[in-house]
Amino acid sequence: MKQLVGGLVIGVASLLAAVGCGSSDSGGSSGTPTEKCNAVFEKYCARSATCVTQLKCEPDMSEAQEHDACLSAISTALDCTKAVSVSSSYDACVGKLGAIACSEYGAPPQCTVAELPTECQGVILVSE
Repeated sequence: MKQLVGGLVIGVASLLAAVGCGSSDSGGSSGTPTEKCNAVFEKYCARSATCVTQLKCEPDMSEAQEHDACLSAISTALDCTKAVSVSSSYDACVGKLGAIACSEYGAPPQCTVAELPTECQGVILVSE
């Protein structure tokens, strides 16, 4: 995931919105905003690791290593403890993250970060 990390963090940053930049509610599912933020990143990294491994974008890394690298990159750049709410599209976002087509990651040696579903744009509301 080394070559994909920069794009990954930029792409996933679009999941976050500053408080006041969107409507918020419980998103339908249970959990605290921090837990929901972590769940979105977990779902995204699980799908990314599966696809990057299947595509052999980084053949020297296992799926577990890809997953861990993804979560590490996100947690270094984005702090879920600052999440205060989620938007009404949260559940739809989580559902779509698991369905990202592996073809969205390109092909070696030019693998890229998959574009996030529109339902995920600004889905996690954070305090500044």
